[in-house]
Amino acid sequence: MNYKSITKLELIRVLEQIKGATFATVTYETPLDMRKTNNPYYGRVTKQKTMNLTLNIDYVKALNKALSKAVGRNVAATEINTRTWGTRRKKTCIIDHKGKNYLSGKINRCFDNSIYLDNVLATDAELDKINEFCTKNKEGKVYVPLINVNFDNLQKITVNKTSYLLKD
Repeated sequence: MNYKSITKLELIRVLEQIKGATFATVTYETPLDMRKTNNPYYGRVTKQKTMNLTLNIDYVKALNKALSKAVGRNVAATEINTRTWGTRRKKTCIIDHKGKNYLSGKINRCFDNSIYLDNVLATDAELDKINEFCTKNKEGKVYVPLINVNFDNLQKITVNKTSYLLKD
């Protein structure tokens, strides 16, 4: 695949031009959420994910659709939490928060989820030990899986048939 090298600011300008819901494939790397107490791995583990997202979704509409699917009939959500942090740029997938920019999208599918220990792909034995210190997600609620990726962590994105490789 041929990638066009692009800066974060240039990518934000590209994404601001997208009208309506659009699919994108992103690759990013972040520190793994872990407990600190007595954790020899804390600060040494990162996760790299590649996933397909839908950008510029109507969250309320998507939540109502997911809820209706879960109960088997058309219903509307009675409690919808508003964004607790950051400000969404009008009609874009860009969130601004404390001087940083985030790419926001609905998770459709995760293609790759790799864990690195000290910048080397972790072995199965290492993963077993690392998992003991990982934080767990809460289950049992109907929700639309959203993600907010800090542009500082974004490595690659493909949107509207163009692939971009982020440069510093």
